[in-house]
Amino acid sequence: MIKQQKAQIRRIGTVNLEADQEYREVKDRYDNLNIQVKDLTAALSDIEEMIKELDVVMKAEFWRHSKQSVPNLQKCSPDCSMVALPD
Repeated sequence: MIKQQKAQIRRIGTVNLEADQEYREVKDRYDNLNIQVKDLTAALSDIEEMIKELDVVMKAEFWRHSKQSVPNLQKCSPDCSMVALPD
């Protein structure tokens, strides 16, 4: 019985006495990286929302300026009458 237990202990091999410290270091790194991923995901979402808002504003400004410019263009060129603008 004792021989078997000694044989089992030998098969297990050496024990890493620093495993607890290594685990804590890896866990801290994982936690920090996880926080960074969440921050980056939130930032990406904010940027995408800003792009959508800017797109709406830029389209509105484009059409506002286009409606003002087209009558002036039509005075210069009859071909501009083919330009259709949304209402």
